[in-house]
Amino acid sequence: MAIRLLKASTVNDWSTTIVDTISDSSTSIGLVSTASLNPSQLQAPGALVIDRKSISGTLTPEKREYVYFGGVSGVTLYNVTRGLNSTAQGHTLGALIEETPSVAHWGDMLDWFAVEHNSDGTHALNSHIRQVTVTGVSGASGIRGDLVVIPGSNMSIYAVAGASGYSNVVFSSPTITAGGLSPFSVNGYLATSTYVTPPLMVENALAAKSVSAALKYPASGASLVLDVNKNGTSIFASAAQRLSIAGGGTYASTASISATTFVPGDILTLDIDVGTGDTLTCLIET
Repeated sequence: MAIRLLKASTVNDWSTTIVDTISDSSTSIGLVSTASLNPSQLQAPGALVIDRKSISGTLTPEKREYVYFGGVSGVTLYNVTRGLNSTAQGHTLGALIEETPSVAHWGDMLDWFAVEHNSDGTHALNSHIRQVTVTGVSGASGIRGDLVVIPGSNMSIYAVAGASGYSNVVFSSPTITAGGLSPFSVNGYLATSTYVTPPLMVENALAAKSVSAALKYPASGASLVLDVNKNGTSIFASAAQRLSIAGGGTYASTASISATTFVPGDILTLDIDVGTGDTLTCLIET
């Protein structure tokens, strides 16, 4: 199983058929859309089953295949993972594809829940403790800095042995005005997709200064390239100016933003254009 919380469609007993023959390695699947049942009712990430039965209703266990999908655009499923607790295989035009409760739904939900809970339902807080050591500078009156906490990481703070004077730890944060932008956060595996998080709605007039992003684990292989969109259009002047975390890296920041003015009602979304990674926080500084 995987650590993810799968979403259900917005209607009961969702089903349709595929519009073309697919191979056992196809990672996108085109769907037939009708007035009552259509791809817009699906929510990603989700799991579906292909060829559980024929159009006439005859069960076809030898053809049955469960799949994950990471995104839906128009009438097409994207970032499809094949052969979940089943065998990846080809399917012909007109094959039935439907949403039914499965091992994938139940097992992934339990794995997701177990990340921060014990089997009796209590929180497993101690499993998340990480240590951050801050060393003072001789003669300095204090230490001040910004701390970015990646989802899934925590910290403990303690007095340093041999330090003179008081050992005080003070957390302070800047005032967050009403309508300030929350970060985009993705907890788990990252793959190329549009709208990888719920959209952010701008509540007050704001001016963007920079865009920063951090990963819990380094980007694998090629660079991880991110695009932030305002009302469906990139805030960067060109593809070359998009925010990019180099392969093996965990952080990047850029002030090369062309669309810096945000007004109430603007909708901001995050795309992953290139690369993969794990657990992302992306912040627009205003």
